[in-house]
Amino acid sequence: MKKQNSITKLVKNNSLQYAGYLAVAKTRAKVLKAISYVIPIRRPMLFVGEGCL
Repeated sequence: MKKQNSITKLVKNNSLQYAGYLAVAKTRAKVLKAISYVIPIRRPMLFVGEGCL
């Protein structure tokens, strides 16, 4: 069995860590989308025309 050097270990650990962050981000997005159906969120008003700023 070959010994892995520290660079190879670091690359593998970072890819696993990135995959974990990605999974958490996707789960968070799904939860927020589900909550948005339950909690009413007002849409922002859009002012159009002269002097709207």
